[in-house]
Amino acid sequence: MCCRLFLVSALLSYFTGNSLVHGPPEMVLAFAGEDVILPCSYNITGSDDFPTVEWSKEGLQPNVIFLYRDGCETHEMKNPSFQYRTSFISKELKNRNISLRISNVQLSDAGKYQCMRLWKNAPRDITTVELVVGAVSEPKLSVVSAESAGVTLQCEADCWLPEPEIKFLDDQGHDIPARDPKRRQHASGCYTVTRRVTLQDATSSVACRVQQPQINQTRNTEILIPVGGEKGSLTRQSSDESTLSSAYDEKPLLQSIRIDRPDSVGNNAIERLTREVADLKSKLHQKQMIILRLQSDNRSPLNPAVPTMLLEERGGSRSERKCRDEAVGLSLTCWWDRMQLTPFCLMLSCLRVSPDRSQFFRYDSISLSCEHQSNSTGWKVKRKTTGGGVRPCSSGWGSTSSGSSCIIGNTYPSDSGVYWCESEDGQRSNSVNITITDRTVILESPVLPVSEGAAVILRCKAETNSSDHMFNYYKDDRSISSNSTGEMTIHSVSKSDEGLYKCSITGGGESIGSWMAVDGSLPPSSSAPSDSTSYFHHRLMCHLVVGAPYLLSTILLGLIYKDRKRAARTVAERGGSNTVIMEIVV
Repeated sequence: MCCRLFLVSALLSYFTGNSLVHGPPEMVLAFAGEDVILPCSYNITGSDDFPTVEWSKEGLQPNVIFLYRDGCETHEMKNPSFQYRTSFISKELKNRNISLRISNVQLSDAGKYQCMRLWKNAPRDITTVELVVGAVSEPKLSVVSAESAGVTLQCEADCWLPEPEIKFLDDQGHDIPARDPKRRQHASGCYTVTRRVTLQDATSSVACRVQQPQINQTRNTEILIPVGGEKGSLTRQSSDESTLSSAYDEKPLLQSIRIDRPDSVGNNAIERLTREVADLKSKLHQKQMIILRLQSDNRSPLNPAVPTMLLEERGGSRSERKCRDEAVGLSLTCWWDRMQLTPFCLMLSCLRVSPDRSQFFRYDSISLSCEHQSNSTGWKVKRKTTGGGVRPCSSGWGSTSSGSSCIIGNTYPSDSGVYWCESEDGQRSNSVNITITDRTVILESPVLPVSEGAAVILRCKAETNSSDHMFNYYKDDRSISSNSTGEMTIHSVSKSDEGLYKCSITGGGESIGSWMAVDGSLPPSSSAPSDSTSYFHHRLMCHLVVGAPYLLSTILLGLIYKDRKRAARTVAERGGSNTVIMEIVV
């Protein structure tokens, strides 16, 4: 099939304003197996920022088919049915052309699409495009019987969409009366139509014409019938008389690339390839483990006074991270699964999240920064997500103006994961669990552990504001409070307040749960642990905890030295005496 692209309306259109486009969607026609371009663009704005571009399909879950953010495509959010089939036209991006190319169009691709532009400091722009997918094939004309009563022919149009019409024409181009057509709809949605005709009048040829007026497609095939209608002497000819009444016929906008594949692959070959892939995966895993062991063996602190960070697995899925100062044998433990933040880990570096909460709606913005006691240079924000693995900021997610900070302009559920700061030599800060949800309700609770005695405010927030909401709060799935303000205050937090909190809005949905950790080692304060004064107190305590062993050791050594010096002087003074002095040194 020749590659053709038929557009019902203009390719590109510009939109201004700050809301959805409520007019009729732009119509685009494509054929199964070919490529199509869905038009979209944007006007010049007050800044040179390139917007976040989200292409989505109505009725699809997940609905994102292409997401361009922070200068590259984000693959984690893409619907699997569009994997490797959607892309931008790279050379057109500089012209503010963000049209989407869909390769190898499927019948199921038909529907309404949205091109949404998300700006940092401006409302969203949305363009709607409706894709109509047609399917055509060459008709098959065959002889069913050639008896004395006449020659019976059958014409079959396989997998057409929309359903086509079938006509028979004689050698003069006149219609030949035929039987009613039979139709069968495939699971993919296309139709196979067959129709038969028995020739009563003499004709030298019969043509089968399959046509679909809605998509302006016509296919013809012809069979020659010799005089007398002898059996076995029929010949067949086919012709493609497709008609495309479009200005783009002479210069098609897009040519498709067709790759012929074998119809079948032997089971033995499939089994062999499966074994080879499994073997390669095993070898790759072994090499990765060897690299990790070598990195672990070769890692040593440049300065003995600098703590060494060790990561240990402790049964099941629970892991603990030890911060060890080998010079004094001081060991503190940080439990990662509850985000417990000890003073020593705080002293090295701390990840700050703004706004100070762990739950976010889709399209919210998050600012992440690494704070260090002396200098944050060399520290980078990293994360681990289900679909993206471990990656630093600006490697497919987030943008940074300095190495120690990161901004996610428009969040998506694929951004949910564990975030932390990491230095060049592999030291890590505290970890923070961040969740981006498509639910209509979130619970705003502190990201970092709170100190005993501090006041904490929990806020239940709906995606759409309303004044008649009733808010319900739960701890460990038990109802603890209800009000109409959307806020619940714990005036003096204690260890018993630690737990899993969530909230719901009557008739408006429920949030996911967030763990609130309480650290008794942190000094109490009148605000949440994100307060700068509380953080200063944490660091002061860190200095005292780490410096105390050094101070005690120095004092002890001084006392021992002074005592031995006094003993030596006493021995010298009694050097001429016969008195025997026995000193017992403990």
